[in-house]
Amino acid sequence: MKCIKCGETMKSADLQSAISGTIFVAKKGGGDILDPTRQSTIDCFVCPLCGYIELYARNPKKFR
Repeated sequence: MKCIKCGETMKSADLQSAISGTIFVAKKGGGDILDPTRQSTIDCFVCPLCGYIELYARNPKKFR
């Protein structure tokens, strides 16, 4: 994938957390955000030239 800022090829990267070791996005509004049916892990990509970062939910359908 190409960087939308500079056009360089982006690289897959690990997004790390010192708190739990797992990063995820959770659906807002009502219920427990720790409910796994409302969460998705994240894919991270970084541009090695300008440093731009893109994050993608692996399971976006969980947010419908």
